[in-house]
Amino acid sequence: ASWPASEHRHITYSVAILVYQKDEQWVNALQLFREMTDGAVGRDTITYNVAISACESGEQRVQALQLLGELAGIGAPSHHVQRGNSCLPEG
Repeated sequence: ASWPASEHRHITYSVAILVYQKDEQWVNALQLFREMTDGAVGRDTITYNVAISACESGEQRVQALQLLGELAGIGAPSHHVQRGNSCLPEG
């Protein structure tokens, strides 16, 4: 079975954001994350967590907390939020 084009775009964006995150390029990661909405590509907890991690690797706590707020605003259960995020309380 073939995946819809929207799923291909989602995967492409997610992988690109992850690559930027791993390369500690938080600005580029966040830009691609923001482009997902502009390009009508949906975001999910995975892409939010990668974008949050990218912000944290660039020591951008305010941006990371803003994304956490957005993630909570879409109704993501708290157990879907990556626990390695330094701006989250332990527990």
